[in-house]
Amino acid sequence: MHAKRRGRMAGFSLIEVLLAMFVFCLGGLSVAGAMGYSLKLDTVNRETALATQEIHRVLEEIRGLSFEEILASYDTDPADDPLGYGTAPGGAFEIDGLTAPDGLRGGARVQVFLPLDASGKVTENLVIPALGTLGDLNADGKITGQDVTTDLKILPVAIRIDWRGPNGDRTVWLHTVLRRN
Repeated sequence: MHAKRRGRMAGFSLIEVLLAMFVFCLGGLSVAGAMGYSLKLDTVNRETALATQEIHRVLEEIRGLSFEEILASYDTDPADDPLGYGTAPGGAFEIDGLTAPDGLRGGARVQVFLPLDASGKVTENLVIPALGTLGDLNADGKITGQDVTTDLKILPVAIRIDWRGPNGDRTVWLHTVLRRN
């Protein structure tokens, strides 16, 4: 006796197999793309964490100095560096561990912004874009254009780190105000 034949043979047709393979390949490519993006994002997060750690290290160095030492160490004049000519970092310097921005050589660029005019003095009426409008830095109730370097009660500080990451140039800022005890 012969078994009854079904109207159709059991199994998958070639079209069904090809369609299933296409769907699985599409899913595999999506997962691979997501993994590539995830790896790039991991690099961005690692670099941002390194830059943030470096910014906090610089801030801690600054907090360990008197106002006079801060102004002398992070200005543009190497002649007034506290430990001798050219011994302080100045207002701009490089750090290792991150790539320089704009394809330049060296490490990431660090800039420290202080309320200094062109002559290296602190006046309250300066407008420095990184620091904003300064205000009453010596707490005398007046905002003047006079030198208040030796009479500072508060000192606004901004620190910026620029580097080149996998998605282009990146920047991290930190703004704070230090207070004289």
